[in-house]
Amino acid sequence: MNEVGWIVDLDILPDQVDAFYALTLEMINAAHSEPGCLSYERFFTGDRRKCRILERYESSEAALHHLGSFRKAFGPRYEQMVNRRSFWIFGQPSRALAEELNRFSSELHPHVVGFHD
Repeated sequence: MNEVGWIVDLDILPDQVDAFYALTLEMINAAHSEPGCLSYERFFTGDRRKCRILERYESSEAALHHLGSFRKAFGPRYEQMVNRRSFWIFGQPSRALAEELNRFSSELHPHVVGFHD
């Protein structure tokens, strides 16, 4: 299994709820055209104050490409809108991707068993 991905839980700052939702739509449009992006989903609570992120990439290289593009296009705005509660990595990231994701105090969960079609 070469796929990698992450689940991130965010608290949206109270005065940034509408702006973050608008930014989310921009991020989804950008990610849709990225090579190797398998899924890029956002789930909000009813009041849009909490967000769960679910992303999957076909490889560590595709995930690294996404992170670089994301940082340039959205990084500063994004970081001013949220508090990150958790960041779970799943799969077997390359050393370079693991090092990059360690910046987020991420927690690695290697694949052990299971399937998906």
